[in-house]
Amino acid sequence: MLTISIRRSALAAALALSFAPAAGAADPAPASACPTWFPDFSCDRAQRFDGFVMPGTAPYLFEEPFNTTGLYLWGVWHQFPDSSAFRGGDAGVVALAARVAITDRLSFIATKDGYMWASPDNPILPDTSGLVDIAGGFKYAAVVMPEYQFILSPVLRFEFPTGTRRVYQGNGNVAALPSLSVGKGFGDLHFLGDIGVYIPFNNADASSMIWYNVHADYRVLPWLTPFVELNGYSYVHDGNGNLPVRVNQATAGALGVDRVDLNAAQGLLGTGGFEGLDVTNLGSRNVASSTVITGAIGVRIPLPGNISLSAAWEGPMTTTRYIERQRVTTNLSYEF
Repeated sequence: MLTISIRRSALAAALALSFAPAAGAADPAPASACPTWFPDFSCDRAQRFDGFVMPGTAPYLFEEPFNTTGLYLWGVWHQFPDSSAFRGGDAGVVALAARVAITDRLSFIATKDGYMWASPDNPILPDTSGLVDIAGGFKYAAVVMPEYQFILSPVLRFEFPTGTRRVYQGNGNVAALPSLSVGKGFGDLHFLGDIGVYIPFNNADASSMIWYNVHADYRVLPWLTPFVELNGYSYVHDGNGNLPVRVNQATAGALGVDRVDLNAAQGLLGTGGFEGLDVTNLGSRNVASSTVITGAIGVRIPLPGNISLSAAWEGPMTTTRYIERQRVTTNLSYEF
């Protein structure tokens, strides 16, 4: 019996040595080795549940509930309605958003910046380009239930009027953007949504609004996830309409000034009050109690190296459209 016991011990030791890592091989760091707080990027704090994808439209407002770290490059082509103050024409935006998971629950988010150019068809208005306002803040995953594919996160951002006036940015004072974001999955079917309030620190210069977004996707293939989205903007308070609006040289010569305030511009252009939806807050008069809702359809494709690509087409669903006839939004994201 002693001989058998010794042989069994020797066999167990040989098996243990055969499956042990080679000398000098690094073992994965245990979870306890990761610090509680940022900035250790070697610790995976990605929280997006399997199968979920990020929203593909309204990048300045639509914030998903998941706690992630990454860079997000956005490109937008936007067409103005013929019935708008711009009388048609288009605009483009290129922007880079960033998110950093500070802890497993808390993240810093920088969600608005970029460069914009506009080419209206209205001969009174010149082609313009310039910087967009910036916005950022924090997101906290308050309820995380992966077993139920459910997550709920409050978000608080602030927008600063640092943009260029000639592209209808830089208006008014700082604004607070509190919101609540939620996600729920049912197998391969996933829903995201958020609701928030745009609260300007100075109600005279900017309009107040409630925004709301809904996203639904279904993963049909490991490399293809179609989605549909709905984006809404309901205005609850007017501004004073004092935003300076630049006019072209011919109009400036006739008026003796190269800029007029928004109220005068609306009279000159023969339009009533209108607003800039998710891109800019004009502080326009006569927009309270108005609502614009848009619908979008798109796809997101995962690529190697934690990269994904999306493209979406969007158009208005309400008779009130303000500045949107149609829009194409693209996104290239890299998360780590």
